[in-house]
Amino acid sequence: MFFPVSRTIFRWSTPDPEDNWLMNGHLIISGENVILVDPPNVPGLTDAVSRLGKFESVILTTGDHIRGSDYFERRFNVQIYVPKQGEDEIDQTAASRIRNLKNLTMFDEGDKLPGGLTPLRAKVSRGKAAPSLDEVMLLTGTGELLAGDIAMGSWHGKLLTRNEFFYETPDPTDNSACLATIAKVIRSSGARTLLASHGSDILDNLQEALAEKTS
Repeated sequence: MFFPVSRTIFRWSTPDPEDNWLMNGHLIISGENVILVDPPNVPGLTDAVSRLGKFESVILTTGDHIRGSDYFERRFNVQIYVPKQGEDEIDQTAASRIRNLKNLTMFDEGDKLPGGLTPLRAKVSRGKAAPSLDEVMLLTGTGELLAGDIAMGSWHGKLLTRNEFFYETPDPTDNSACLATIAKVIRSSGARTLLASHGSDILDNLQEALAEKTS
């Protein structure tokens, strides 16, 4: 079920029922606790989580990635951490599900999160061909950067923007704006690994992948 990213971070994937791509979730072991990031629910996941430690919380990079969070809240009574975003940044169905959460904590850049995760704001202004994007990237204490929709790796380990991944013909201006935001966060964080909620992870050479992308 899980692909090991490191000794304390694992990834799992499942097809998105509404689109032609995979949804990835990441599990982080922090001491005796387990944290899930952008978690799609799959058969056997809850049993696996229970064996790995105490299920502490769910953290989202964007409200659009609520995925199985409300189920985990009901099943385990865990806290759900959701980044503060404008109402027009989130799908209305997802926004409604978030409002119905009982154990909800809204967070922003600079707030403290479980597992020592640091939220870094990643905001791209609205353009002609793509909607605006306002989410967070989560930096671990060991140099991994978790991303929602804004960035991901290709099957060949190349860095992709969300415009390149989700759109067949990305608008050049929008794509440049997205890349500039990604580059700023990656460089300032010093992260070596990108853990993506779609597409592939980029392991151990994120800075090199960014340098190639921006050269």
